[in-house]
This record gives sequence, structure tokens and C-alpha cells, in this order.
Amino acid sequence: MRNVTRLGRTPVLLLSVLAAAACTAPQHTTGTRPADPAPAPPASASASADPATREPAVVTPPSLYASLGESLAGRQEPTRGNAVFAYTGGARGRALVVAVSCLGEGKVTVDLPAMGVSFPHTCTSGEPAEVQNEFALSTEHRPGTVSVEAPSTVVWAATVSRVEPAGEDTTG
Repeated sequence: MRNVTRLGRTPVLLLSVLAAAACTAPQHTTGTRPADPAPAPPASASASADPATREPAVVTPPSLYASLGESLAGRQEPTRGNAVFAYTGGARGRALVVAVSCLGEGKVTVDLPAMGVSFPHTCTSGEPAEVQNEFALSTEHRPGTVSVEAPSTVVWAATVSRVEPAGEDTTG
């Protein structure tokens, strides 16, 4: 599982755990993924803009990294509170990436029942926070669901994708 937490568009740090589809013992690896390019500020924006005149932060489903060969398997548009959504199956050797973006005070818990894994993520007000987890699978993966538990104070969105697994980093 690679775990990435981002506030806004800051660089990312990933923690990878390789897990077989049958939920065998994980092996820890680390790697990096590029951050989304920062959008250009509007011509009327200034560094000292009054917070009262700024656009409110918006939660959107995390973007795919097309340059890394990521392909969409499932997506949940902005949602408040609990929800379950489906993702498609994938080819042998392709990793499953689950990315969640959230905004509001509270914690979300993301559960992948078919894989027997879950992970928490703390959300804050201000800028959307994003977390990504990658699961490298050694076998073909069947379609499944993602269950997200979140308080009504949190708006979240999610993207599930497939990508070539991250290489092992031996520098740790």
C-alpha cells in the first residue's frame, strides 16, 4: 500500500505495501509519485487577497496520473457522509490505487471489503486533503466496492484506478 497525504498541491511522499490479492503478508517499499501540476493563478488573484473574497475550496475526485499509465476503475463524485461505490476488475500485475480527497473537520474510513483492507484519513477545513493508497496485486483482481464512512461534516470524493506497481526502493 502506498500512502500519500497532500494538502492542496504540495509534493507527495508515498509508503508502499505490496499485498497479494489473497491478502498475504505485506512487504514494505517506498517510492514517489509526481504531484499534479499547480494551476496558474487567475490574472486578478494576488498573494495578499482578502480571505473573504477568495473562492471557497471545492472537493473533486482525485486526478489520474495518465503519464504513469493509470486507468480509471471507479469514481465517486463529492459526497457528504457515508457511501459505497463500485470499481471494475483489473489485469494481473496491475496495482489498485484508491485516492480520496476530503474537506471538513472529521475522519473518513475507507474500506475495501474484497481485499480485507481499510485505512483512515483525517480531513480538515480550509484546503482539501488527499490520501492515496496503492495495492500491488500478484493475481487478476475482480470487481469490488469501496465503502467510505464519514461524518456529515465532511465532503469527500474518490477515484479508484489501475497502474503498474511502483518499483521497490532499497534506500531505507
